[in-house]
Amino acid sequence: MTQALSDGWEAGKFQFLDFDTDPTKAYTFWAALIAATWGGIGFYGTVYDGFYVCSNGYVSFNSGSTDFTPTALEFTTQMPRVAGLWSDLSPNAGGTVQVVPNPNDITIQFINVPEFGTIPPNLNSFDIIFDDAGGTSIANYTPSPAHLTGSLTGISNGSAGTPGAAISFSTLAGTGLQVGALTTDAVYEYNAGGAVPAGWTTAYFPQSDSSIYSVN
Repeated sequence: MTQALSDGWEAGKFQFLDFDTDPTKAYTFWAALIAATWGGIGFYGTVYDGFYVCSNGYVSFNSGSTDFTPTALEFTTQMPRVAGLWSDLSPNAGGTVQVVPNPNDITIQFINVPEFGTIPPNLNSFDIIFDDAGGTSIANYTPSPAHLTGSLTGISNGSAGTPGAAISFSTLAGTGLQVGALTTDAVYEYNAGGAVPAGWTTAYFPQSDSSIYSVN
């Protein structure tokens, strides 16, 4: 996997945008999997050969976006997406956003990324992980307790899926395996007035859909 991504980089297959220092700008960049060992990333039953990383805290398939105002309607009716913390974030004002190829997974890391316009900055960290067993994780979830703007966390197959219902990740933490009503449902939590609450660190979707999942 590491060699495949390295070869892709050297061949110019990756298109990364440098984050301008202007914090009013948002970005999306495309990361391609070149001859990946897994043959791509499976998500809700579809295999993708690449994904878009948005500076506002999510990874999407089929198309990118720079939208910084999350809503449940958009999350469940637009493109397939994994939201670590979809909110108004500004990696161009600090922190790190990076795609890290590992032997058994690809990890998209948001490390100490500030909320837009906050001084001192409200820093947020989390990972979005696609593993070679077919699973998807939102991991190392560490939002700023002072986060002010609305946010959304979860997975969705967008317009190809079904809306499902909002959950509480912190309430489900440590309660064991959850079984979804439909494998096509979105699984998400939305908070209109701040970060999706902490009290958990990892949500794991072993089939990369809503069929079963756990929160810890």
